[in-house]
Amino acid sequence: MFSPAHLQQAVRPGKIEDFAPILILRCLSDTAARGEKVTPPLVQRMDTVAMFADISGFTRLSELAAAEGGLGAEKLGFWLNRYFEMLVEIVGHAGGDVFKFAGDAMLIVWPPGRESSIHTVDFNATDAGGIADADVRAGLATSTSALSETCLRAVQCAIEIQSKLNDVSLDEGVQFRIKLGLGVGTVNVLHVGGVFGRLEFLCTGEAVRQAFQCEHECEPGGTVVSREMLALVGDDVEAKLLPSGRGVASRVVKEFRRRSLTRSLRPAIAERVSEMLRSYVPAAILPHLNSHSQQWASELRTITVMFVNLGFNPDHLHAVDKRTIQKVKAVLRAVQSTIYQHEGSLNKFLVDDKGSTLLAATGLPPLAHEDDPERAVLASVMLVRKLRALKQDCYIGVTSGIALCGAVGSGNRREYSVLGDVVNTGARLMQAAKTLSMSGGDIFTGRILCDKATKTSAQVNPELMFEELAPIMLKGKAGPVEVFQPGKRATGSGVVPVIWDHQDVTLTPGFGGLDVDLIDTVDAMLNDGEAPSPVVIGGENGCGKSTLLRSFVRVCVDAFGAVLGVPMLDPDMPDEQLYEVMSTMQSIFNDDMPKDISAEEWLASQAAPASAR
Repeated sequence: MFSPAHLQQAVRPGKIEDFAPILILRCLSDTAARGEKVTPPLVQRMDTVAMFADISGFTRLSELAAAEGGLGAEKLGFWLNRYFEMLVEIVGHAGGDVFKFAGDAMLIVWPPGRESSIHTVDFNATDAGGIADADVRAGLATSTSALSETCLRAVQCAIEIQSKLNDVSLDEGVQFRIKLGLGVGTVNVLHVGGVFGRLEFLCTGEAVRQAFQCEHECEPGGTVVSREMLALVGDDVEAKLLPSGRGVASRVVKEFRRRSLTRSLRPAIAERVSEMLRSYVPAAILPHLNSHSQQWASELRTITVMFVNLGFNPDHLHAVDKRTIQKVKAVLRAVQSTIYQHEGSLNKFLVDDKGSTLLAATGLPPLAHEDDPERAVLASVMLVRKLRALKQDCYIGVTSGIALCGAVGSGNRREYSVLGDVVNTGARLMQAAKTLSMSGGDIFTGRILCDKATKTSAQVNPELMFEELAPIMLKGKAGPVEVFQPGKRATGSGVVPVIWDHQDVTLTPGFGGLDVDLIDTVDAMLNDGEAPSPVVIGGENGCGKSTLLRSFVRVCVDAFGAVLGVPMLDPDMPDEQLYEVMSTMQSIFNDDMPKDISAEEWLASQAAPASAR
């Protein structure tokens, strides 16, 4: 039975290679051996088997757990991790490897043996019209017999999963069932991104598409295999044919001895590869990789979730032509720059048979702020507008609340994830944003929905507006849910009036880690009749910077009637807007600001003494 003590049990220290699939490790190992670096966009292509596993019953439990607040989120994570541990072990012994965790689901790929071909295409170097052209030139091929054996091992694995994990009791009254879909064919592993050195990987291809389609046709507790796989395995698999031509597998006639291929295929991780892996691994887990405590792997946090549906054509994503690769690169870089500018985190980039989905959040370690809901809304509005400029549509659901954040999985395959009702609701709002008819224009995008918790927290920002819509029904919710369409006022230049609707806070010596010298400095600024001067405030997360600034702005508004501010400097801000910001600062600070240095450099040169930082 669950108890909070389960979360404190000692576990094997995490290793950085635990947080990447074998195919990524092999790519980095081979690249390091050549003395090269990974330069996105890059695609690995192979012929193999993919499985999509979706746990039934998790959504219902997450809704029930939501009523228990933080304890419910901990229970949910504990149950899911116990189930994943058993699932990962069975998959590993059958030669499979978990490529991606996706909430209560996972995508599994069977890495080809060393004798099989994995072709890597660098789209920065190739002039190929598509990856298929490059494959032909490289002679990519996997023998039919080897592919057939991989299919049989995967089906045998699926049947073992159903035998051992269907209706397994995880706790009193807690049982999961699982749906499994299997496909065979090409698998493409895309390496994209690059903003601030951060890379993302995703999996597409015919085998992946078949796996998703089979899972959709599957009942809980069942295994559906594709037509293409049935043709390869012949009479070695007993299956009941469905009208679609796919089959519900029940038995492997020609069984194989269980043997883990992952150990023989998992490359030795040199120091150079470990360094390269840091580009793929969330910053949240890096400080804790040598920790023996389970505590690092599971923590409750208040976060704001952004679920983003991108309008990619799934056929193009699975075919992977050069034009699509370049578009994915541009879109993901726009996503990364927007999320990182608002100091958020990109947690997941997933592809299925309906397109692609991004999961981002503000409030995840190592960055958390008092105004995370504001940041998420501002980022969402900016992202819609950036992607429109790239002729790419998107729909976003934004929610705020408590989530269980940490590592899921087991042994040598884990992934940093966020779990809880706030995540599920974000996904539902994203889907609703696609179907609701919402007004657009200069302020509203017509593409974003947020919940009441986000609206309540973010509406203190004077740039933001919220249109209340009619309550809607969401899957798993007992009654209608209040929803809002957020928008951002057009401000022209980057300088906007700041009017904080925030409760006054009385600053006292030592408040929030800030000393009396800083309070005296602020007081002197307000009463000094001399020319104004800037003060740079810095400090650790949570020491009280935001609270001090809000209180200071409120005092200034009361004293002078108006305050100008730049909520956040955009690295991608057009030159003319940045010039307006800097010109305004020059006019305030006696025209002393040189035109040949950046605003940040000038502020740093004008910073107050250390006691006021």
